[in-house]
Amino acid sequence: MNFEREKKINRLLLHTARVHETYKNGYLKIPIELIEFAFKERKISEVSTYLVCQSIYSGKATLTAQTKNRVSETLDIKPRTIDRHFEHLLDRDWIGKDSKNGWIFFRGINRVHEIEGFKYTNSALLFPDHLKELKGFLIGAILSNYVQKKLKESRETGTDRKLGRSEQACFPVSLTIVEKLFGVCNKTAFTYRKLAEKHGFIKMFPNLKQVTGITPKDVKHLKQNNIDRINLRLFGSSEVLTISPNQLKVDRGFIFAQLPNLITPKVQIGKRNMR
Repeated sequence: MNFEREKKINRLLLHTARVHETYKNGYLKIPIELIEFAFKERKISEVSTYLVCQSIYSGKATLTAQTKNRVSETLDIKPRTIDRHFEHLLDRDWIGKDSKNGWIFFRGINRVHEIEGFKYTNSALLFPDHLKELKGFLIGAILSNYVQKKLKESRETGTDRKLGRSEQACFPVSLTIVEKLFGVCNKTAFTYRKLAEKHGFIKMFPNLKQVTGITPKDVKHLKQNNIDRINLRLFGSSEVLTISPNQLKVDRGFIFAQLPNLITPKVQIGKRNMR
C-alpha cells in the first residue's frame, strides 16, 4: 500500500472512530440545519439513508448487497434506490469509498456540518427506535425545535403567563407556519403534521377560546354572507381577536373561536459539541 493511500484510509478510520463516539450514548444528535436542508433541497430520502447508515453501522461497512438490503429494509425502499442515494452522498462527500477493498465510509455528522457550512448547534436526538418512522421524526424535529424556540421567547417576554401557558409545554402553530417551515403547499403541510402526530413526534390539542358579543344566529348570518374578518372579545378578558367567521364554532349556545392547534414537542432538542 502506498503512503498516500495509507494516509487516506487512516483519515477515514479517524472519522469512523468519531462516528462511533457520537453514537455511544444510544442516540445521534442530528443538526436541525441538516434536517432543514433535507426538506429545502428535496433530499429527504438521501439524508435518511445517511442517517440510517450512521445509526446501524460503526462508521463504515462493506459495499455489498447485504449492506444495502439492511438499509433498504429499515427505510422500506428498494435496494437499487440505495445505490442512487450512495452516489448522491459520494458526490456531496458525506461518504467515502475504497473501491479496491470494497469499503464505504460514512463521514461523521460534525464533518458534514462543516462540509455544508451549517452555523448552529441545535440538534434533535435520534434514537434507534425512530429509524422505522424516520420521515415522521424529521418533521417532528423541525416542529419541536420551532415550538421550543417560541416557548423560550414567550418565557423571556412573560407572555406565557399572560396566555396561561406557564405550566404547559405547548404553543399554537398554524398550518400556514407549517407551510413556511417546510416550504410546501397547504395540503402537504397538513399531511406532514399528521404524520408527525401519528408516530408520536408531536402532540396536538384543539385550541378553542370562548368569545362574547355574538349569538349563534349572528355566526350563521356571517358565514352565509361570506364576511371576511370580524373582531370579537375573549370571554373574561379585554383582549380582542380578529378572526374569520369560519373559525367560529357553536357549542350548547356558547361561541368559540377555533385558533391554531396547540403543539407539544415530543422530539428531544439539544446542542451539539462541535469540538
